[in-house]
Amino acid sequence: VCFLPGTLALGATKGLTKKQAMANNMLNFEDLENLKLAEDLAKTCFEMYSVTSTGLAPEIAYFHTKVSRNSMTF
Repeated sequence: VCFLPGTLALGATKGLTKKQAMANNMLNFEDLENLKLAEDLAKTCFEMYSVTSTGLAPEIAYFHTKVSRNSMTF
């Protein structure tokens, strides 16, 4: 889980910093959504580390979500 935020962010910004990508108008709607998801996942990763007595996050995490009846979007 903890590697995914960086992967999403790098893909969205094409390897630039968020500030550089925004200054050059390189981010479309999907890129902005991926950056938001990356930020949320990074926060989740940090929280998983911070709540365990060992200071280690689990290797695998499952997120329970509701699936829309009309589609497979969450």
